[in-house]
Amino acid sequence: MQIQHILFDLDGTLLPMNQEEFVTFYMPLLAKKYLSEGIQFDPKAFIASIWKGYEAMVKNDGSCTNREALYAEFVD
Repeated sequence: MQIQHILFDLDGTLLPMNQEEFVTFYMPLLAKKYLSEGIQFDPKAFIASIWKGYEAMVKNDGSCTNREALYAEFVD
């Protein structure tokens, strides 16, 4: 049998999880992955930009897509 779909439960809807622990562990790993690909940036600034984009999506009033809200903040 071939795997056709992978589901991620990042908010603990299906399985209990400690989101703060996840984010604390995941964000530096994400930055490290991009650095390993040769993309140069300050990891702390990168993580701060992700949070800024996330906040923009949460505050999105529907006048744009969440992707547009994220990138408007993340790219700045």
